[in-house]
Amino acid sequence: QGSTSLWEANASAMEQALKLHDATIRQVLARHGGYEVTTEGDAFQVCFHTAGDAVAFCLDVQTELMGCNWPSETLEHSDAIRTEDHTWNGLRVRMGVHSGKPASVTKHEMTGRWRYAGPSVAMAKAVEGTCHGGQIVLSHECYQLVDGQLTQL
Repeated sequence: QGSTSLWEANASAMEQALKLHDATIRQVLARHGGYEVTTEGDAFQVCFHTAGDAVAFCLDVQTELMGCNWPSETLEHSDAIRTEDHTWNGLRVRMGVHSGKPASVTKHEMTGRWRYAGPSVAMAKAVEGTCHGGQIVLSHECYQLVDGQLTQL
């Protein structure tokens, strides 16, 4: 949330913050057996074998980001300020989760990475688009798969 204004306010601090953000996401992704499909700016597209793994990843990322040692200049910005009640600290990441199978899977000719396309991928992007920073939003399909398990994640 607010990455454009964070870049405009202090590009050097945001560059440091983005490196911390990316490293945190990749470390948590590895712990949950996820696959990094692609990145664009500060956005990640990732996939998992199960909805439970995806949701557990999201919960852990949000927790880990709260504990990051963000650049002080980043924390001075209204979109990243550390609040006294510990509700917010640093970059606020939106996370949308959808469960479904891609319509097509192809290998990128230059990077060799798997690419996913189709209605399920579009739905995941749409779900993410409904979020505010710091939120995790699940589609109905994903929620049905994890309902009853949320306290165990």
